Amino acid sequence: MQIVLEKIKASKQEHNLQHLNKINEGGFKNPLSSLEGDIMDSKKRSSIAIESDVKVVFDWSMEKFDSKTTSKHVQKLLEMAHDDSWSKLIEKAQKAKLVCEKHNLPYVTICVDCDKPMCPKCDVTAHIEMGHRVNRFCRKHEVGYHTVCLLCESEKWTDVINVPFIKPVGLKEKLEIDAEKLVLIDTRGDSEWYEGYLPGSKHIKWSDFRDEKSEGYNELKEIVKQNRDKQFVLISQGYPKKKKDEVKGSARGFLAAVELKTFHGVEDVVVLDGGWTAFHALYPEIVEGHKQNGKCGICAYYKRS
Repeated sequence: MQIVLEKIKASKQEHNLQHLNKINEGGFKNPLSSLEGDIMDSKKRSSIAIESDVKVVFDWSMEKFDSKTTSKHVQKLLEMAHDDSWSKLIEKAQKAKLVCEKHNLPYVTICVDCDKPMCPKCDVTAHIEMGHRVNRFCRKHEVGYHTVCLLCESEKWTDVINVPFIKPVGLKEKLEIDAEKLVLIDTRGDSEWYEGYLPGSKHIKWSDFRDEKSEGYNELKEIVKQNRDKQFVLISQGYPKKKKDEVKGSARGFLAAVELKTFHGVEDVVVLDGGWTAFHALYPEIVEGHKQNGKCGICAYYKRS
């Protein structure tokens, strides 16, 4: 490994190759960023746009470490150079990008309405004065949250409690065939609920699932008592980052399902994958209480009237 790194560095100093990245005080940057392809034959010769002597050493190194592809070998080199696992390196690289371009400070908040992360020096007050929702910013999942990132919390339970997800198309089919066998529970907040909801759903906010003194908690207990033979479907908001992306996951819905299974003994529980956002994006006509508060964030996001 040391031979490989020394040859790469020596080659750059001697030939001043523009396609090699330099090694600086911040650590070893990928010196092989202009790799053009994978292995060409069984002897692991790679197609690399670098000087011949460096290429010889690199190909020799690939064979020595039994790397199957150029990308895999670069991954090994970077792991060894930084003395860290690939997953940790990815996390570090991603976090390094989550910096305000204007102030060069880490993002700490996000305007939900503008989908704009902000650093401590950004004008957060201006967004609040315009009536926008400003949340704390989770640097791991790149989403906003109020007190705790529910995506972070849900990850803690993923391998502990098995809760299946159901796609919007699957739920639509169930509603058309066996609607009476389903209990739909919407875990969103009031402002989200008043923008529209699935017909027949019960509104019990996520916060009430853990508040035994709330009216919502008592209502939940009664619903469970009367419907133990039915399938419970948990619905939360969902969060599309890009219009072309499929909306997936459902943190509040998943955590609410965990509460039902662990504290209320409900066995048949599923979560709507992508939440209300995913369902309403596909089936905008299946809705009740649409725009009770005069707006629908999902329709605005997808530029629908």
